Amino acid sequence: MFWGTAGDIEESHTVLSKELSKALRKLVATHAISPAVLFHAAYGLVVARCSNREYAVFGSLFSGRLQGSLGAADSLGLFINTLPVLVELKGSVWEYIDQVKVLLGDLLSYEQTPLSVIQGWSGIGNDKAFFSALLNYRHSGVSLPEEDSEEFDSGITILGGHERTNYPFTLSVDDFGDDFAITAQIEASIGSDRILVYMENALEVLLEGLKNEELNINALSILSEEESHQLLDVFNDTTVGYPKDKTIIELFEEQVQRIPQMQ
Repeated sequence: MFWGTAGDIEESHTVLSKELSKALRKLVATHAISPAVLFHAAYGLVVARCSNREYAVFGSLFSGRLQGSLGAADSLGLFINTLPVLVELKGSVWEYIDQVKVLLGDLLSYEQTPLSVIQGWSGIGNDKAFFSALLNYRHSGVSLPEEDSEEFDSGITILGGHERTNYPFTLSVDDFGDDFAITAQIEASIGSDRILVYMENALEVLLEGLKNEELNINALSILSEEESHQLLDVFNDTTVGYPKDKTIIELFEEQVQRIPQMQ
């Protein structure tokens, strides 16, 4: 698990390209799934790969307003709740996406269940972290021009704000209706820019993977070409030149003479 203090958190932000956003919208419209399903699936792939596991456990924010209940949207108050998401990287890409879709649907019935209660069901003590990664998928409306806004004037002047969570591996997705924006708040030793690249790559490989019904989810990589080259080629380039006319003993003796104090 990844843990760090608030001062160790690094933040990066990006807006997905128009091409990628349109491709995502087209896919969800064609197959009648929510964009949130794709982003949860992609995030599960990122968390699993970063953890070197064949599964991922992370928290997801739910509105907690008993969706579908009469008058729920008009009720005042903060209803946000965090629920655990456990996804397994198994089966075809389509089977993986379907797994995430079913899971998110099942979690709606628990949207008002306290996280501490759910953790108690798991058998993991409340003195331990249930998960250290968080996903916040939110529908964000486009701001209206100031002259057209009918927002109530409370008389309060907003000086500024800064979004933070207690989780060292947090991703927020803003769904603007057409475009998508992603904000990563990540422990500095991992790198927030890196996670944004992983997330975009995960979305792209999922889109490509869904074109092949037989492709296994474990065959997908979230690494960029540059990082793959560094890991597979640069770090594995261990070729070292050495004199062909001398034995290992002779080379060792020469090294001892050069640096006799070396142990």
